[in-house]
Amino acid sequence: MICKKIMNSCSDLISLHRCCLKSLLCHQSTPAWWHVMPQNYCTVREINIKTETYQNTRHKQQSSFNDEEVRKFGALSDHWWARDGPYKPLHSLNRLRVPLVRDGLISTGATVSKDGRQPLEGVTILDVGCGGGILSEPLARLGASVTGLDASHKSIEAAQQHSSLDADLQGRLQYKCCDLDTFSQRLDQQYDAVVASEVLEHVDSIEAFIESCNACLKPSGSLFLTTINRTPLSFLGAIVAAEYLLRIVPVGTHTWDKFVPIEALKKLLEERGLQTRLQHGMLYAPVLDRWCWVADTSVNYALHAVNIADTSVNYALHAVNYAPESPMSPESPTSSLS
Repeated sequence: MICKKIMNSCSDLISLHRCCLKSLLCHQSTPAWWHVMPQNYCTVREINIKTETYQNTRHKQQSSFNDEEVRKFGALSDHWWARDGPYKPLHSLNRLRVPLVRDGLISTGATVSKDGRQPLEGVTILDVGCGGGILSEPLARLGASVTGLDASHKSIEAAQQHSSLDADLQGRLQYKCCDLDTFSQRLDQQYDAVVASEVLEHVDSIEAFIESCNACLKPSGSLFLTTINRTPLSFLGAIVAAEYLLRIVPVGTHTWDKFVPIEALKKLLEERGLQTRLQHGMLYAPVLDRWCWVADTSVNYALHAVNIADTSVNYALHAVNYAPESPMSPESPTSSLS
């Protein structure tokens, strides 16, 4: 029922955005977000062509590291655990992405734990771009051994300080300040799962990033990604609405050209031996501060891919469009979603 209300309100919001956009384009004054509008935004056919080929110049880069993005998030490090701060949507997103990882690892057989409170017991997870540990902590509470990785010293300090407040996390959660490219070249172990949530749209080279993630995975390991599609609707929703109209996140958080077309990402993964097992859209209702699964992937989406280096494993769910099991209720003692 809640999801239906969210979807209905989203449809109304999309229609409103389109009307507003037309009126703003005809208005004499220039809106604040006008300077970030892509030159080919109004040419839908050009965007579709770019989505299909995705010949992004970032792929020519040898490193995925972007110092400007690291500094940007480091400057907000004091707000990682402020529930009503700039990272508020990430806290509520845990209600989708924690079950996404949990259920994905259970479905691939990465965990055989019988412990209902800690179903990820014995699983190793690398949380790339962990920031202040918003996702790392609940995954560790589900029994996983989690390594949070971030290139920002300030963010890692904030994560370590917060995790030190919970004795149950000691020995189960560690943080390392390092960029992914360097970390992947100095591995002392590979992981059952690599998670990169809301990170892809901030790196310089998607190709280098995926290769580094893959290097950190065990054979048959899982890669979990959440990011933003590059479509006309994502410009309206993730930039115009989220940054300029509703002020959900700070202005300048996102750059539309860095958004990642889902079909191009799946092709990139496949070329590197990562088979897509799940893809699904995610919808955020800021008034309710709630996320829900939707079929539409035109703005936010989640993807689960599996390293198929182990050819004896047959993953028949290739590119299946389904949603993970619904997240547990906040009252559940095993939820630990935030």
